[in-house]
Amino acid sequence: YAIDNAWSNDPDDAVSFDGESVWVHIADPSAYIEPGSALDTNAMERGATLYLPEATIPMLPAEAVSMLGLGLNDSSPALSFKISIDREGTIQDILIAPSLVRVSRLSYEQADTLIDQGEPSLGKLCEIAHLRRLKRITNGAVEINFPEISIKAEENSITFMPIPETRSSGMVREMMLLAGEASARWARERNLPFLYCSQESPSISGPALLDMDSEAPLSMQYARRKGMRASIVGTECLAHRGLGLSFYTQVTSPLRRYQDLLVHFQIRRALCDGQGLAVAPFQEEEITRRSLVSNQAASQTRQAERDARLHWIAVYLSRHMDWQGEASILEIRDREAWVFIKEFGYETSIRCRKPVQLDEIVRVKVARVNIPCLALNFEML
Repeated sequence: YAIDNAWSNDPDDAVSFDGESVWVHIADPSAYIEPGSALDTNAMERGATLYLPEATIPMLPAEAVSMLGLGLNDSSPALSFKISIDREGTIQDILIAPSLVRVSRLSYEQADTLIDQGEPSLGKLCEIAHLRRLKRITNGAVEINFPEISIKAEENSITFMPIPETRSSGMVREMMLLAGEASARWARERNLPFLYCSQESPSISGPALLDMDSEAPLSMQYARRKGMRASIVGTECLAHRGLGLSFYTQVTSPLRRYQDLLVHFQIRRALCDGQGLAVAPFQEEEITRRSLVSNQAASQTRQAERDARLHWIAVYLSRHMDWQGEASILEIRDREAWVFIKEFGYETSIRCRKPVQLDEIVRVKVARVNIPCLALNFEML
């Protein structure tokens, strides 16, 4: 099953269970793209797919996504990860192989319905996901669950859609983390030059550090996020403390993230080299070069996405200067508060007209909108 938001058009991961082992199947553009080709160079210089409210600009050509996206055709080429784990959730065995898979696409809501109806493989994957999540939390993982809002701008219509938290979305996330850990372990065991993701321990203290397995108020989620260290991408294998993993890489989105495609290139080359084929893995220097180029581009892409979201929020409010709504208090700062406006998924500072408490819901209104400067001001009612 490839499980994603209903509006997703670039499915690059799917999951299955064979009765004993977890399988994570990833779209396989590395089977068709030659490193050093114009297609590869263009993807590296883009860094990632650009998701804007008004359009999607893919990292790979739309024709490639149509051919390689899982479930978009009768069968799909994939790089498949067979992962065996024990009762404690520890990885015991890893097999990586090129494959052809038949994939059924599901929205998160459809997957949840199947889980509720007792679909056995999805039910088992949910059990394993729960086990893995508890193991990561025991290892120091920091759970952050902030509400997400999808923004769509079409002609004269701007819509804000909450992204619901579902059982299947949590399961898929754990399966993708499992594949990331398995890939990094697989490479480390073979002394393969590789691209790892790591993160130092967060700077979090007090209540925000406690009881990661329970639902936490928004102010606590914000405190956790604020205390996180920047993630590090490089060829040195270090622990990812924020995820509670000793080994980790990003491997599950090669259609839309060049870093993942680069990892696929290296895995495929290692598999060929192991079979005596004349395709040697990249050396560490080449992995570092490609990573630096693509990560710089991906950083610019993320900034463009943030700016575009803010632009369309500003456009919407400029058309609705009488807007009023609710905001949640995340942090109290002298005479101001840092608040979260859930309707737009937007955080901002606001002057307090009265004493407020963390997580208190206050009424606010728009006061000023400056579209060219991407500046929004709100007042507390």
